[in-house]
Amino acid sequence: MKPKTIVTMLALPSLLATGHLSAATITTDVTYSTDTTITDYIFISSSTPITLTAENSSTVTFTNGGSGNDGRFFVAIGDQLDNSSTTLNLTGNGSFNLVSPAYDQIARFGHSTGSVVATINLDGGVTLNIGTGTTHPLSYSGGTNTININDGTLSFANLGGFWNQGGSMLYNVGADGAFVVPAAITSTAEYATWANGIGGGSQTLALASGLTGYELVFTPDGGNTIVTANLVPEPSGAMLASLGGLLMFLRRRR
Repeated sequence: MKPKTIVTMLALPSLLATGHLSAATITTDVTYSTDTTITDYIFISSSTPITLTAENSSTVTFTNGGSGNDGRFFVAIGDQLDNSSTTLNLTGNGSFNLVSPAYDQIARFGHSTGSVVATINLDGGVTLNIGTGTTHPLSYSGGTNTININDGTLSFANLGGFWNQGGSMLYNVGADGAFVVPAAITSTAEYATWANGIGGGSQTLALASGLTGYELVFTPDGGNTIVTANLVPEPSGAMLASLGGLLMFLRRRR
């Protein structure tokens, strides 16, 4: 049986050297059963997958409380811990909020040291909200960092921008996934143009692999666009019957 809410607190030397007093390093699976706010640096860097679960419709918020530099959310930090590319699974019927109102980054995925990258999987109906509605960006580096929106929602509705530090981002939308983009877009190309315009070069929006017969659908929602993967409608029985009748008519005329 997996343990409930285990967070190991470490004071990393390189952070102390830059004036950061401590950092919370998540080294094992964590389940949050009630609304939780964590005010600290968060480091997740592991050669084995880490799963965070928000159950009972709980909201888990990672923040810095509005003051100081602490509060960023790192996945695959590279020059810290075990220097590993990291898979983070977020699941449950609740939500995770990444906010950092007083610092220059909300979160960082991947790291140029060792070219490590982050893979984040959204499952179980979970929601991942990234942003505060200000200029604090989501940064990424190292290589191709991937967010697989399998069964859940990724929302950039309050994202202030991106900071590309030499990497790229790939978003794969699954059959039960939804991606909220704070712009009017109608295609993957328009998403890339929008992201590039707010600092997010080298970004790709795609249909999850293996979804035969699906297509990405872009639905306006106020000032946002909700991107989902929908089945391509099949021809109705009536249309097929009409087509069959037309073919028979053409044959008789020959």
